[in-house]
Amino acid sequence: MNYKYRVCFQLAAEGPFTEEETFLEFKSNQTGENFKLSALNKEKKFNSSNRFSVIGGPYNTVEKAQDSAEKVKIAVLYYATKQRVGIDLGKYALPGGLTKDGREMLSQQHGTPVLDDKLGITIFEAEPKPLFYSLHAKGASRRSIDSFIDTLKQIPDTFNFKSPRAELAVELYSMSHFESTSSARFLTLFMCLEALFDPLPKSEEACLHVDSLIQATNNAEIPDEDKKLLIDELSWRKKESIAQTGKRMARELLAEKEYFSMTAEKFFKKIYKTRNDLVHRGIVNRPELHSMLGEVDRYVSDILQKQFIR
Repeated sequence: MNYKYRVCFQLAAEGPFTEEETFLEFKSNQTGENFKLSALNKEKKFNSSNRFSVIGGPYNTVEKAQDSAEKVKIAVLYYATKQRVGIDLGKYALPGGLTKDGREMLSQQHGTPVLDDKLGITIFEAEPKPLFYSLHAKGASRRSIDSFIDTLKQIPDTFNFKSPRAELAVELYSMSHFESTSSARFLTLFMCLEALFDPLPKSEEACLHVDSLIQATNNAEIPDEDKKLLIDELSWRKKESIAQTGKRMARELLAEKEYFSMTAEKFFKKIYKTRNDLVHRGIVNRPELHSMLGEVDRYVSDILQKQFIR
């Protein structure tokens, strides 16, 4: 028995590509694997759809199909991150779709297996060819599909995430483009950075000083609950703060870039202050926040492009 996979995704921009084709077939540069990219909604043309699928295979095991599908998913996320376009792969979507009885009824009507037209990865038997059925399904600029095809042609071994943190950050970035308010989108973009933060230890002298404060707290005659909270708080002080970690990441990854005519480090300080004002003080200058979003998006995109192993 042979198996194929389907990776279905939705882009935040409607009709993000310029071409009028309904599907394109191409091969991997490395392995010669066959791919079929299809537009799924509206007139099922690339220039009027925002929902697409990539089908690959066949493979002689489910595991091989799943492995290839995962690599396609990462390549699609890389493309979306580089092009700064939102993408939904359905990972955190609420369950739904056709019932078992509904699928059986439609299968009898159409004379072929019927599967849910869901976002994300679907592994299915190559024969007979199934029908993907949906109960259903703004943005912006259009671009040629060539760049997307070129990205997919580089798989299966070109792209991977550096860490689980990187995968989460890229998923958050993709979903940020579906937020409808500037404040929600800004906070989601900042969460992308926080997901990557891995604070380093402070100096040995500072850590020894914190240890002495922890010991003093242990010996203090205060309620156990307060003691535990204070010790937990002090333990965190052995590592860099969010501000220090963010500035270090900006220096290390974006040393040559500028945002709003500022170095990456200074720009991070600005967005960190904006985040604190918004979250902790409820202060938000909406016109300024709206004007910042493009540069914040570019900043996060530049950081995330360095979270892929190539």
